[in-house]
Amino acid sequence: MAEETPQFVAVTRVKPGREQEFESLMPIIAAAHAQARPHIKDEWRLLRPDRGNSEADAPVYLFMFYGDGNLDDWELRQLFLDTHGDDDGKRLFDQFYDCLDGEQDVYAFSGEVPRT
Repeated sequence: MAEETPQFVAVTRVKPGREQEFESLMPIIAAAHAQARPHIKDEWRLLRPDRGNSEADAPVYLFMFYGDGNLDDWELRQLFLDTHGDDDGKRLFDQFYDCLDGEQDVYAFSGEVPRT
């Protein structure tokens, strides 16, 4: 991917001690995007927090979403339902959501500010 400005970012706090479980869901999310949203399947990245952060603080991950998808394309609950059916989709979404420490903060961007 060329240097590109993300269209959306989601600041995602994970409950301390749940990082491994949270990260284990990423291949499932990637496969679901490839199956149900192939036009945006490679248009996202997840940044992992520095391991030097205090154990007492909720680790903060950063999802970055690129490309022409709209915010609904990235909605995880519907993605899981579309690819895993009602029961498994709900279970996967609940597992993801249970790893979170509070709500995700999602921001939209329209471009980069020139430096000159």
